[in-house]
Amino acid sequence: MMAAALVCVLPAFLLPSSPALRPLNDHAARRVTVNAGLFDLFKESEEKKAAKEAEWRAIQEKARLRRDPQAFAKYEEEVLARRLEQHKKRKEEEAFHLGANDIVIGSEEESTTPSPKVKLDGLPDGWKSAVDATTGNTYYFNKERGVTQWEKPK
Repeated sequence: MMAAALVCVLPAFLLPSSPALRPLNDHAARRVTVNAGLFDLFKESEEKKAAKEAEWRAIQEKARLRRDPQAFAKYEEEVLARRLEQHKKRKEEEAFHLGANDIVIGSEEESTTPSPKVKLDGLPDGWKSAVDATTGNTYYFNKERGVTQWEKPK
């Protein structure tokens, strides 16, 4: 019996001269430093830890408030005052951007006594003014009647 010779042709990048197949002779070259271990993926930054801690404290404070009715009532009053102030500021900004001169804050359900609306522009009831975006001129409208005009109503 004759043994058959096995001839294998290797591509150039797999030849022993390739750095990938060359044996490592230097101990320093063999030593690999690991930059990230398995559990390094789960480490948090100090900023994230601080943010989580602040969120946890806020949750604990809210739970403490809910257990104390007087403290929770005070908290609700502060929130309501802050919301009304934000609502007032938002309405003022809207009125400024729309060019309206009459500002009404709050709703009729909130007030216990009816308060007359103070009109600073001297328009009759039902009439409002606005500024045309294209021309910059003031026009007047009455939604109840469906009337829009350039002249100030009397």
